[in-house]
Amino acid sequence: LTKHRYTTFGEVRHYCAHSANPVGQLVLYVHGHRDPALHRFSDEICSALQIANFLQDLSVDIPRGRFYLPEEDLVHFGVSHEDLLARRADQRFRELMEFSVSRVRSMFHRGRPLIRQVSPGLSMELEATWRGGMAVLQRIEDRGFATLDYRPTLEKRDVAGIAVRSLFSFGRRLWRGEA
Repeated sequence: LTKHRYTTFGEVRHYCAHSANPVGQLVLYVHGHRDPALHRFSDEICSALQIANFLQDLSVDIPRGRFYLPEEDLVHFGVSHEDLLARRADQRFRELMEFSVSRVRSMFHRGRPLIRQVSPGLSMELEATWRGGMAVLQRIEDRGFATLDYRPTLEKRDVAGIAVRSLFSFGRRLWRGEA
């Protein structure tokens, strides 16, 4: 059975624990990292990536009947499924999205220590992945959180910038003997 609505954020995290998080854990295993503490950091990043994608894809998912914004958050901010289906991006929706983006940013930050605790090659890849996820959240914010009728994406120049910043960040850590 496929679930299309979630009552709590905990349910969304549970979904991520069985979809996105195992991918991150597998990547760690392939690179020889078995420490459960690293897996917890990975789970934060992978869940954040998945939920950032949900927030990015509202304009696609909602018309298909997939509501990844938890019911408890909708109620708290006074937003209904009907509002979402009608693409009503009013102040209530904006506040809901500000909250949601902030929560996902916090997840990314909680997972960030992983980048400095893994092998150098994986570290650089994780840095770019982390920056990419954060850039998606920034793109959502730059659009005024209006994602009900538009799917914010990263452009080639964004991806190039992420790659360059990730490389420089890795180079700084390498220079300091931290990589």
